[in-house]
Amino acid sequence: MYIAPGDPYGISDVIELFLGLLFITLIAVAGLTSLFLLVRGRVGERKAGVVLIAFCVALLVAIVPARELASSVW
Repeated sequence: MYIAPGDPYGISDVIELFLGLLFITLIAVAGLTSLFLLVRGRVGERKAGVVLIAFCVALLVAIVPARELASSVW
């Protein structure tokens, strides 16, 4: 939610912080898993690792526009 300059932070900021930390944690776990699959996996697992990396990159690229869109709607 939008905060005017000088206004105190509210519960929406705390929720946004926790969701952001959760997102970063899940992307990191997915990235490490995909690297593990690429290094140690069989052929099918390597393909899944590539798809997982592509999905993580797509999420990282889409998060800023999605956040801006969500804040403009509310």
